[in-house]
Amino acid sequence: MAPVLDKIAKLPTPKRIMILIGILLLISGGYYYLFYMPKQTEITQLQSKLEQLQSDLIKRQTIARKLPQFKKEVVKLNEDFTIALVQLPNKKEISTLLSSVSKLGRETGLEFLFFKPLPEVKQGFYAEIPVDITVLGNFHKVATFFDRVSRLSRI
Repeated sequence: MAPVLDKIAKLPTPKRIMILIGILLLISGGYYYLFYMPKQTEITQLQSKLEQLQSDLIKRQTIARKLPQFKKEVVKLNEDFTIALVQLPNKKEISTLLSSVSKLGRETGLEFLFFKPLPEVKQGFYAEIPVDITVLGNFHKVATFFDRVSRLSRI
C-alpha cells in the first residue's frame, strides 16, 4: 500500500487531482447504485401504497359517516319486507284466496264461465299463481269486481 501512495505522491498535482476525482466518482457511483437507488425505489413504492391507503381510508370514513343513514334504511327495508310478507299469501292460503276471488265475483253479479288456476311461476322471492278467468257481466259489474279484488289484503 505504501509504494502505491509513494507513486501517487510523486505524480504531478493535476494527475493527483484527477485520481482523487476518479476515486470520488467510483465511491459516489457505488453509493448511488448500491444504496440510493434501492431506497429511492422503496420510497416510491411506499408513497404509492400510502396514497392508496389514504384513498381507502377516505372511502371508509365516508361510509362510516353514512352508517346511521344506512341503519335507518335497513330498518325501513325490514319494515317494508315484513309488510310485504303479510300481504303475500302463503301456500296454505292460496285456495282460500282463490275462493275469495270467486265469491267476490258472484257477489258483484258476475257469472264465471271459466275459472282455472295455472301452474306456479317462480319470480325470485315470491311465486305467481296465474288464473284463467272468463266472466259474463256488464262493464260496471266487471269494474266493481276488479276494484274489490284489488282491495283484498293478501294479493
